[in-house]
Amino acid sequence: MFNTPQCCVTAKDFTILGNMIRRTPPYDDRLLRLLRRKLSMAIVVLPEDVAPDVATINSRVEYRIDGGRTEACVLVHDEGNASLGLALPISTLRGLALLGLSAGDSVSIERPDGRVETVSLENVAYQPESAKRRDGSTESPKNGATLVDLRQYTTSRVRGANSNAGLDDDDRGPPAA
Repeated sequence: MFNTPQCCVTAKDFTILGNMIRRTPPYDDRLLRLLRRKLSMAIVVLPEDVAPDVATINSRVEYRIDGGRTEACVLVHDEGNASLGLALPISTLRGLALLGLSAGDSVSIERPDGRVETVSLENVAYQPESAKRRDGSTESPKNGATLVDLRQYTTSRVRGANSNAGLDDDDRGPPAA
């Protein structure tokens, strides 16, 4: 009955979707059907392998409903992370519909009044996974912490220095930052 384009999700996003269906708060039947369709058709990829034009959780996206005006939002995990008008939780039909789509894809969903609407992903303006790849980081900073890319300290650089410098004799692991 509904068109369902290819759905590409990160392993983390897939886990979140799986948890949504297992917890099953009072979602309506339309959302559960869409959630089951997404899970059954999803291609799961590692964060570093997701294409930059795929909508993931925490992506800033631009979309249209039934060819109307372009709207923008950030896809968020739940309503607790939603700022009115700025965020769209994936626990809503439109938010869930957008998750995993690539720019240019559309999906049909059933509205509460029984009509069918088409949600079209126009653009992924920001995707956290893609931003991390551009920055060269593998993890987002938390609590103001500074990330240190340990890849810069290759074995050949360390060999030239005193191998025991700064380490206790019984500590064979990398030095703490």
